[in-house]
Amino acid sequence: MKKHLIVLATACSFLAFQQANFAQTATEHHQQAAEQHLKAAEHHEQAAKHHREAAKQYQAGNPSKAAEHAHIAHGHHLQAQHHAEEAAKHHAEAATKSETKSETSK
Repeated sequence: MKKHLIVLATACSFLAFQQANFAQTATEHHQQAAEQHLKAAEHHEQAAKHHREAAKQYQAGNPSKAAEHAHIAHGHHLQAQHHAEEAAKHHAEAATKSETKSETSK
């Protein structure tokens, strides 16, 4: 009987550890997703600034300067898109871990 209680206690401890480990991992994914969203927002803001400057340069009759700013804006847009995709990956990882946790707790 004593041996069974030790095995049961060990199993319960392991399950508690797994749940705590899941919570930490999901939280890490949420934090990383938030960081990626902030990076994407920064690149969107930079892209907007360069689009405005491109428009200003076109209006001033400087198409080559306008093109430079348009290309820089496009680069920022691509970076923003990359960070948004990375954020989505972290969302998916956290959701997968959440589904796994709910299935194991049934």
